[in-house]
Amino acid sequence: VALGNAHRSGGWRWDRQKKQEYANDLTKGHLLLVDLSENRKKWDKGPEGYLPPRNAYWCEYGRLWDAVKERWGLTMSVPEGTAVRSLLAVCAQSQ
Repeated sequence: VALGNAHRSGGWRWDRQKKQEYANDLTKGHLLLVDLSENRKKWDKGPEGYLPPRNAYWCEYGRLWDAVKERWGLTMSVPEGTAVRSLLAVCAQSQ
């Protein structure tokens, strides 16, 4: 969950220390290494506006997105929540 998205989702209330903690969180799945062009495509979009190019990774992406939002007490917009629920539903069907 990019910093811009986190800010719009409730991070605007955080003090400087908590914003720094979020930006440097090394919890598994919080920071993911991607190439520059893919990072530019994603920017600060949620799963409603961007999905990784490998659809085999979509389930994990949805799980991680949901976990980060929950762990940090961040909200999801209606389209964002719908996209995450759709990803998780597809994952549940494929297991």
